[in-house]
Amino acid sequence: MNITKKRSFKMILLIVLLMGVMITSQMMQAMATSTGQTIVEVKNLSELKTAIENAQDGDVITFRSGLTIYSDVVIGDPNKHITLKRLSDTSFLDIKTGNILFQNVTLDGGGFPAMYSMAMINYDVTFDNVTFRNSVNNKSTGGAVSVNFGTATFKNCLFEDNTALSGGHIAVKGSGSTIIANSILKDGYAWSNGGAIWNASSDSTTTITSSLITNNSAGDYGGGLSNKGTMIFSGTKLYDNTAPNGGADIGNTGNLNLADSIEQLIELFKDDGIIPKAWINDYDFEAGIYIPDIDPSVPNTLLKLDYDLAPTEVTLFPSSLGSASDGKIIGLESGKYYKITSNDVVSYSKADGSLTTTESEASPLIGIEIIGLTNGETYMVEEFTPTPITVLLDSASLGTADSGKITGLSADKMYKVSVDGTTNYTKTDGTLTSNEAEAEALTGTEIVGLINGVTYLVEEYIPPVEEEPTDPGTEPTDPDEEDPIEEPIDEEEPTDPPTDEEEPKDPVDQEEPKNEEVEDEDPDQESNTPPTSTTNNTTNSNNTSNTTNNTTNNLTTHNSDSRDDSSTVNNNSYDHSTHTTTENTYLPPSNDGSGEKGGQASASQHQTITVDYGSIADGIKVQEDGKNITINVNVNVDTNEKKEDEAEPQAMEVASSNVEADPRSAASNITWVELVKICLLFGIFICVFRRPIAK
Repeated sequence: MNITKKRSFKMILLIVLLMGVMITSQMMQAMATSTGQTIVEVKNLSELKTAIENAQDGDVITFRSGLTIYSDVVIGDPNKHITLKRLSDTSFLDIKTGNILFQNVTLDGGGFPAMYSMAMINYDVTFDNVTFRNSVNNKSTGGAVSVNFGTATFKNCLFEDNTALSGGHIAVKGSGSTIIANSILKDGYAWSNGGAIWNASSDSTTTITSSLITNNSAGDYGGGLSNKGTMIFSGTKLYDNTAPNGGADIGNTGNLNLADSIEQLIELFKDDGIIPKAWINDYDFEAGIYIPDIDPSVPNTLLKLDYDLAPTEVTLFPSSLGSASDGKIIGLESGKYYKITSNDVVSYSKADGSLTTTESEASPLIGIEIIGLTNGETYMVEEFTPTPITVLLDSASLGTADSGKITGLSADKMYKVSVDGTTNYTKTDGTLTSNEAEAEALTGTEIVGLINGVTYLVEEYIPPVEEEPTDPGTEPTDPDEEDPIEEPIDEEEPTDPPTDEEEPKDPVDQEEPKNEEVEDEDPDQESNTPPTSTTNNTTNSNNTSNTTNNTTNNLTTHNSDSRDDSSTVNNNSYDHSTHTTTENTYLPPSNDGSGEKGGQASASQHQTITVDYGSIADGIKVQEDGKNITINVNVNVDTNEKKEDEAEPQAMEVASSNVEADPRSAASNITWVELVKICLLFGIFICVFRRPIAK
């Protein structure tokens, strides 16, 4: 039983071990698959060449000791990137003879504190597109590369995180020379000097072009470069390196050639936010730190590039419009013109936000930004009203706006031009006059001599027509002016006295002579007679007979169409055009048969008028004060049917007379209009009060 159990236990243990091996193998394959790298270790150049041929892009080839490279050989493949990595502190590449080319590879020191540089160069070699990293040489100089003899050329290479006693990335010693082009050397460190490069021998030469050397450091001096031989560099950005005792960028005791001027450096650094100012002596004389083989007082010994950080946005004057931004001014208003002043140069905005120095090319912004500016420069932005290139026209104006004139008008017409509250008129040549009497029709189609930017209103102008004087009887007169007095027309007096069959003509129907003296007009009196009017006339009872015997006067009503010849009546006729009353005197026939002309009584005869108040019609008001008699008569006038033979309201001045009024005069005063009214009233009365007919 015990033997059987032991055999079973051994079998189980063997199976577990086999399974462990299988699982470990699968895990290694999975890791290799996941990283995409195949790690191959080589011991000599032949194995290295075979490994490179069989390698895939990204594979790693390792070596543990010195690997000598000789004769003409190419290490690397332009179509795949391979890493050569040291595995011990004695691992390095020893380049002996021949023309060697390293291309498209990474030389990784693995971070081991080694006794040698990663590459020891003793013959001509070229490195193209090669990366040097993580090499530590704590026993000598040159962390990644040590050039002893021959010429080492580095093109498009990257040096980073390498460390040595001197020359953190590269040490050039003996008669060797180094050419560096289009490469980057950063984050190197030297315990003593030359954080990036140490040109250690007076026979060594280093030439650097179009490269970047930054963020390297040294424990003593020369944080970027340390030179004892000949060093030339141009088109290279060397800045922001550090060294505590001096020469942050350069420590020099040899022949140093700084080929770039400050102006060239400014252009070189324009995309890096740096504005170089000068190479300055970087040494603290007050501290007085001793630096072996360095005299700080000698020019170009301990140098540092002094620079300002480039502004990240433009600068604006305090009163400027907009907000500063990176290469532009923002926060402006669309649709407006802007004037921009910088360094006494005046520019104008265009629609796309760019600038022009020609004012006529200015246009309103479409957006809200002015672009294409230089960070750090100070700008003054103001709203801008462009100088007008044409006149302006009111929306209701005729014509077309042009420069200094208005076109598109009609020849042979006059025009009135209004501007700023003043009115002008055209002349034949298109110029303007403010005198209306000088207005003339255009011979052309333009009005000239105008001012651009000013708004004009052009209207066709028709001069006023002078009206001929009209009949004063149809024109209202000025209350302050007296009407011209017409001479009275002498009528031919009748030779025979009137008979009973022939009644004298109504004074209203005949042409009456006018008195030489015209009564003053009432300025408040309306020129047009309303359809219904009340005529108030006051007559003086004292006539030309100077009779002082005043008898009791009764009021009477006289119709203009019927006159009592037995009385003396002064008729005041109404002139519709001038509102002026003219007084005409008619004397009744003489009763004594004296035979005076016209059979009229003497003016000196004392007469008395007797009035029958019972015959006064409705609508007539009579007032007397012992001397004067006032008769108010309301006459309804139909304006649509007014004719010449209609009765006009008249006021009669009744003189004191002994003639009795004709009792028939009241009845004769009833007109046909009043008769129609009476008939209508009578008909309405019958219709209202008639009794219904009994059935």
